[in-house]
Amino acid sequence: MVTIEMRFMSNGQEVSLEEVAAMVADQFARRIGREVRQQLETLQHDVQQISALPITADVSEPKAVTLSEAARLLSVSVGALRKFIAKSVSVRLTLVVGS
Repeated sequence: MVTIEMRFMSNGQEVSLEEVAAMVADQFARRIGREVRQQLETLQHDVQQISALPITADVSEPKAVTLSEAARLLSVSVGALRKFIAKSVSVRLTLVVGS
């Protein structure tokens, strides 16, 4: 039978396994905390830079495109777009013939 005895030392003093685990967890938490803080600072910096960008979209003026351009932008065929428009929009025309 083989017996293995392990003794943990810290600053020249023997410490328990629980104390070693606590020291390791403490160091791990400190390193993770530093990493998280650095990433958070970077993220906050990026958000500030993005927030400072000017908004150049002009939404006050409606935009119009041709039927073929609309179909291309929507990635559908012109025929499919025509069918959708025909189903969605009903137009009633009345022909008045005068005497």
